[in-house]
Amino acid sequence: MASIKKYNDTYYAMYRKNGRQFKKKIGKVSKAVALKVLRDIEDNLALQKNGIMLPKSVKLIDFFETYLNHVATTQSFKTKEIKVLATKTFKKFLLSDRNYSNIQYLHELPQLAVEKYKSYRKEEQVSNRTINIELNWLSSALKMAQEWGYMYPEIKITRLTETKKLPRYLTTEEVEMLFKNASLFQKQFIFIGIHTGFRIGEMLNLEWKHIDFDENQIQVINTRTFNSKNKQDRSLPIKSELREYLLDLRTQYIHPNAIEKTKAKMKANAEAKKASTPAIEYKTFREPHQRKYVICHRDGSKIKSVRKSFNQLLETCNIKNASLHTLRHTFASHCVMDDIDIYTVKNFLGHSRITTTERYFHLSQEHQQKSIEKLSLQKNDLVLLNPAT
Repeated sequence: MASIKKYNDTYYAMYRKNGRQFKKKIGKVSKAVALKVLRDIEDNLALQKNGIMLPKSVKLIDFFETYLNHVATTQSFKTKEIKVLATKTFKKFLLSDRNYSNIQYLHELPQLAVEKYKSYRKEEQVSNRTINIELNWLSSALKMAQEWGYMYPEIKITRLTETKKLPRYLTTEEVEMLFKNASLFQKQFIFIGIHTGFRIGEMLNLEWKHIDFDENQIQVINTRTFNSKNKQDRSLPIKSELREYLLDLRTQYIHPNAIEKTKAKMKANAEAKKASTPAIEYKTFREPHQRKYVICHRDGSKIKSVRKSFNQLLETCNIKNASLHTLRHTFASHCVMDDIDIYTVKNFLGHSRITTTERYFHLSQEHQQKSIEKLSLQKNDLVLLNPAT
């Protein structure tokens, strides 16, 4: 039986749980309020006795930390990066607004805070697409709060309207420029990317056992440590140029810090000789421990990111509005322009919905128009073909 006791104007709830005596501070309140708190405690104890657990209160800062730990162990490195950045941005917003800077618990987060967050990011001239990605993070976090049995705010998250932009793909001249300026290490993911349409995570998690040279197939396989975007395995045929490149790469290892230019290599060798340490070789025989991942560190471990390296290359080549994902768009765009049917392209890319693939369809129409314009007919031919004559 629970009861209340008063010490120095402060009420305490006295109750037993699993045979143990507990005392919980209620505070300097009226007796009526203290009795109400006591009834809530009794109700909670009765529910627990019957195996029913009420949601737990959790501090906002603790919840963010728990959620990011969950993301780190269950989702990709890129997803973790996005959600860590989104968390930092949301925290910064809360601290910048005096109406929300004192919020301590997750369930205290109001609906209006989300709406104001959208305005806050718009004022920073952030695109609707980026804001929606951040809202996806919040929606996912609140869903996990529910699963973990935390008290969470009933917030309705509405996304902003996004401007649908046509996919940016690399021209033949831009691809040539990349290869001209890329190191041997950078050429690996450029070459594989434009011949498979793999996402960068799929490339960095590509294992040699996922390549079947006998059947001429290359696969995206979901593993314990990696999931593709839609969590579905897929395979596509290996183009002859890619097959030749991969066969060479199977025996040759390219160091991430590859030194390719002759002058740079000579300088490095000279410096290494002075220091009595071996210089980094940019291409060596692939050792047994380097035969798990196609692209890997020297110790054979998986490389987490090449984004910085690729962005530097884009800057060197003065290629604007492009990213690593542009390699995937380039593959898809050329598939469509080479008249590969849209459903086959969908399977190559691993899209869940055909509507995602259809955004490349306009390229097929443009390509057909350009092709018809190349048609060369002599004046006499035109006379012969004119139905009016």
